[in-house]
Amino acid sequence: MKKVSVFLVLLLVASMLSGCTTSAADQQPAAGSSGSAPQEPKPARDDLNLSVTTVLTSVDPHFSEKIADMYAFRQTYEGLYYQNELTGIFEPRIASDYAVSDDGKTYTFTLNEKAKFHNGEAVKPSDVIFSFKRAAEYPSVSSRVANVESVTEKDPKTVEILLKTPMAAFMTDMCGVYILSEKVVTEQGKDFGTKAASAGTGPYYWASVDHANGWVLEAFKDYYRGEAAIKKINFKPISDASAGLVAFEAGELDWYIAPVANWDSLVANTEKYKTEIVPANHISVIVVNPDANPALKNPLVRKAIGYAIDKEAMNLVGFNGLAVTTDYMVPTQNTSADFDLGIVYEYNPEKARELLAQAGYPEGVDVGTIMSWTGGYYEKMAQVLHTSLNEIGIKCELQMIEQASVSPNLRSQNYDIATYGWSYYGDYSYMFTRWHSSQKGATYVLYTDKQFDGAKLDELLEAGAVEMDPVKRTAIYKEYNDMFMDTATCFPCINKVQTYVWNKDLKAVNYPNFPEIYNWSW
Repeated sequence: MKKVSVFLVLLLVASMLSGCTTSAADQQPAAGSSGSAPQEPKPARDDLNLSVTTVLTSVDPHFSEKIADMYAFRQTYEGLYYQNELTGIFEPRIASDYAVSDDGKTYTFTLNEKAKFHNGEAVKPSDVIFSFKRAAEYPSVSSRVANVESVTEKDPKTVEILLKTPMAAFMTDMCGVYILSEKVVTEQGKDFGTKAASAGTGPYYWASVDHANGWVLEAFKDYYRGEAAIKKINFKPISDASAGLVAFEAGELDWYIAPVANWDSLVANTEKYKTEIVPANHISVIVVNPDANPALKNPLVRKAIGYAIDKEAMNLVGFNGLAVTTDYMVPTQNTSADFDLGIVYEYNPEKARELLAQAGYPEGVDVGTIMSWTGGYYEKMAQVLHTSLNEIGIKCELQMIEQASVSPNLRSQNYDIATYGWSYYGDYSYMFTRWHSSQKGATYVLYTDKQFDGAKLDELLEAGAVEMDPVKRTAIYKEYNDMFMDTATCFPCINKVQTYVWNKDLKAVNYPNFPEIYNWSW
């Protein structure tokens, strides 16, 4: 059995972060220190005020992977391991180490003896077993455990996970399976997810929850890695980016993802703010529903839409040109499938008009609506697309709705064309979570029509997930990518950047997607 040393993992993490980021160890005194060294003055504050763009959906991390919810989940819940967004390294969390069998099918995890749930009880193998079984029942995370054959207790501190087949991305998938207290979840029953719960092991616990108006997290004193320096986090939903910036500039927020239109002025104000641009593990797309109406059922019309998408204009209008346009669903720099050739849709309005004429609409056609949520860059993307489609003869209306309503409409296929996006983890297998037919309730297009070979698309995703040879795996995903892009149902547009701005007295470590506030301090 191949033993994975925690010491070596931590040593790698330390070497990669040294000199470029601030670690928790840099910010907190070592446990058991003599106290002879001069004590740093107590910071003026130990609380933090943040905003998210929409109301809280749930306190249940198996129910939702929505970005706004994940901001809080990342502070309150943990998996057996954590994949660092900056380095890609797997860091121990609830498990202190793990080993892999020679055939790659059995993973043995040793639980951290100090890990406790927020109710004060130790994490047991039965909690891990319960959490993996529960995750399989929820569309948002079920794909992460789809290849798990069984989870069993080997002894009171050891859990064994048997896979159906070896899987290259298992550790990445497993990190997204949050371990919950079986006792707390069972006691709350159907109410779990609706109110504050002590079911997590993270550095913060849910102190109060008002889904619509705000929620408060407080530092868990018995957290096994040491109590966090920031003692209280106040989250408040602010959907309008300009209103959020006003709140930040007024001192009501301490850290913010700033509107790109205001970026230059914020960068210039070095007396009050710190700023940083971080490439995000996030893709913004145009999704087309092939079953919405007769026009969109025609693949030539959908391809005409693809060639009418002006990604550069979207980047300029939505991100002031700071983001990066893309032709791939998962960027090649952040995936095991490093391919540079294949079917892409470059902005070519003349070709779009030709395809529209071939489809039988030389004078144009009405395709319904472009759905997007009000405010932010998605609305701007929709506006650019509306203009571009109108120029080639495709008529449609803009449909602006509240952000919280977009996902349910997409998942129920209640849309014609939509702007959307999501954060992904660092492997092409993430496509499984959005597009495999088993992910009903999570996917945005159902490939059941005769014009699609849905079974083949599924087969390629399944094969890629378990193929261990990197060359063969890349070939599988390239075949899938070309076949997927040929459906002309989802067009990758932009890999966004995070334009972070924060109070100059706050020591923040910025990540591509989600803040890890345990590493922050004043």
